[in-house]
Amino acid sequence: MPWRNGRGITHEIVREPAGGESFSWRLSLADVPASGPFSAFAGYERVVVLVSGDGFTLDFGEHGRAELTPAARVARFSGDWQTHCTLLGAPCSDLSWMVRRADALASARLLELAGEGTHEFDRDAMGAFFCIQGAVGLFAGGREFALAEWDTALIAPRGERRWLLRPNGRASVVACLSALPRVQDASGASGTTS
Repeated sequence: MPWRNGRGITHEIVREPAGGESFSWRLSLADVPASGPFSAFAGYERVVVLVSGDGFTLDFGEHGRAELTPAARVARFSGDWQTHCTLLGAPCSDLSWMVRRADALASARLLELAGEGTHEFDRDAMGAFFCIQGAVGLFAGGREFALAEWDTALIAPRGERRWLLRPNGRASVVACLSALPRVQDASGASGTTS
């Protein structure tokens, strides 16, 4: 689908709910063909992970800036901020994890695997693994899954929480993403489940 501002293309991987304009969370892969503004997503927390290319700088105006490169792939920022992207070289691709702030808390961790590694999701969190580079095996509870480059595995809430990741033959890079639901008490105050 085209970006909201028409300046790029997004390949939606998964969202909740599956249809409609609004969503609680969304995982997508975007082509970034040229420098320019990012679309606004008011009310959302955004995590962007560089997947391919030399990288880019994100300028958030009074909120500062972030530079994404193969050595520093992750930036987290508010979808409310006006954001301008400047490519550092050729066109790029990035992984975009967006979570509605009122619904859940977004988190992201990058695993660079030369050997085995582990990742554990919070009990109530919706989780995802995205293989940026290489290929990995995922192991938990006697189950095994294989991820090739740019494959995604979704981990349902209250499913297996602790996963062993094993690269298949060469160093791999995996993004570990989660959306932890917020809960409201009787006073209307919100927090996160644990």
